[in-house]
Amino acid sequence: VKPLKKLFKLVENKIKPFVDKSVLEIGIATVNWCIDYNLYQQGYTALDETIKTLLCVKLNLPPTKDKLEPENSFINRENIANTILSGSNTMKKTKDIKVDKELDEESKILIYKTIDTLKEQKEFFKFVQSVKNYRNDINHFGFNSSGAGRFPALSDNLKSLRNELIKYSQTEFPWIEIEGTQN
Repeated sequence: VKPLKKLFKLVENKIKPFVDKSVLEIGIATVNWCIDYNLYQQGYTALDETIKTLLCVKLNLPPTKDKLEPENSFINRENIANTILSGSNTMKKTKDIKVDKELDEESKILIYKTIDTLKEQKEFFKFVQSVKNYRNDINHFGFNSSGAGRFPALSDNLKSLRNELIKYSQTEFPWIEIEGTQN
């Protein structure tokens, strides 16, 4: 239908950043979409989730168990990524960090090795913690202990944190301090 051609072209252009992209690229495109449309709460949630995806990509976890089951994308993603992120940012000895008993031995070894590797990456964990603080602040309506900020800080910092995520995604693992990132 001729009158709808322009509308379909507009929709096609809006979804282009999501077509034929990797899971990591889709995460970053989602954050960009949220910035473009002032969806800050969704943007911080997408940023937080994309950090977990970044870890999976950098650790070369298999993206799917079965191509026919995309819902299984990055098997044990939450479990592995959350354990690594919390374990690497703690003073506990690696052997004292609890790992889900249901994980296979290969995943447990990967988690412990990654925690040991990331323990020294202070800048990366400042970034991760900033994302979590802003996400929690907005999701809890500012009634939390972090006091991450008010609206201007939430909106402005989403862009800067997105830029840091992009820089981490474009560098080799394990991350080193990257010039030009904002603290």
